Amino acid sequence: MRRFLIGLAVIVIWITPTFSSENPLKDLKLEVTLMSKEVKAGDSVHAQIALINVGADAIKACISEEGLNYDFRGAHTAVGGFGLVVEVDHPACTEHFSLNAGEVYRTDRIITIPKLLAGSYKIISISLPILDSEDCGVFGCKRIGDVQSSSEPSLEIVENSNVESNPK
Repeated sequence: MRRFLIGLAVIVIWITPTFSSENPLKDLKLEVTLMSKEVKAGDSVHAQIALINVGADAIKACISEEGLNYDFRGAHTAVGGFGLVVEVDHPACTEHFSLNAGEVYRTDRIITIPKLLAGSYKIISISLPILDSEDCGVFGCKRIGDVQSSSEPSLEIVENSNVESNPK
């Protein structure tokens, strides 16, 4: 009887899905914080990414090699598609994470600033592709979807040479 119960426990753990809801990303929140508020056009800015599990169940997944996607809206124009957009047929995982309820996973990214006119801008439509780290094969991993940021960080694009470049 004890062997049967041990075997049953192993089977239950093995078949437990990584994501149990119809919308697996509904409990995953994305926040983006810029480490600098001023930058020159053509440079880059360091951003801190926080993935937060706001649900009751654990989440185990990974970040796609496609990277962070974002657009700029500002004083002079709306500019789109300047995130690290890499069209990948079968994306691979670059960072695995496992979050229990209430836990936060932090990572860093570089946001490249296009050649924009000086002025105030917001980084909008920030999203991060998430993959199922339990469903990977030789051709990559199953895409779960994109988690959308609730934040729209502000950034001042300056022409002033007194602003230090952010090399990495």
